[in-house]
Amino acid sequence: MVKKMILPKVSVIVPIYNKEEYLKECLDSLIHQSLKEIEIICIDDGSTDESLTILTNYSRKDSRIKIFSQENSGPGSARNKGINEANGEYIAFIDADDWIELDSLEKLYVNAKQYGSDLVLFNAIEHLPNNKCNPRIYFKESINGKFTYNQQKNLVLNNYLIVCTKLHKNTFLQKNDIYFSESDLFEDVYFHIKSVLEAKSISYLNEILYNYRRTQTNTRQSKSIKSRK
Repeated sequence: MVKKMILPKVSVIVPIYNKEEYLKECLDSLIHQSLKEIEIICIDDGSTDESLTILTNYSRKDSRIKIFSQENSGPGSARNKGINEANGEYIAFIDADDWIELDSLEKLYVNAKQYGSDLVLFNAIEHLPNNKCNPRIYFKESINGKFTYNQQKNLVLNNYLIVCTKLHKNTFLQKNDIYFSESDLFEDVYFHIKSVLEAKSISYLNEILYNYRRTQTNTRQSKSIKSRK
């Protein structure tokens, strides 16, 4: 008798490039999630520090961690690799220097199943170098039920265009061929806009679940701010 493989409820995709200082905190927030039926897809994007060693050590202790390595090609390419490897019913993205609340994936999965969502939006908080925090809220009030872009048009261009504050249905991404740009900057803007436009069912969980670390030494953040592109 062939044993039926149980697919994960959520695939978490983590692109990693030289994040040894923060990677353990990120991974700890994932392996201790209240939702246990997950897979953690880590794409090492050519790190030259100890990031890959940290990943290897964690994977020996937790079989849900899957490591893929590639030459340095940027976060867009790394996330696309993760999408192609994902087996979960839903996909979440987290950057390697950030972390999520320990009940995040469970709450998001329950919300997605309740409303049959292609996308679930949720809130984040920025942690700034001066120990100050800046909440990033989609809506000040809860929105009950599900909706589309046409019903809430401010979702696309009037909010920060990042993918880490959304849970995505895997089959929805596949059906609409939604992938990241592999350009050097703003690789997630196209992904964000296309997914919101294409989604037939969007729901909103009015809770802060994502912790976004904004550092003075983050070279991609600095480059994107200063770039004329």
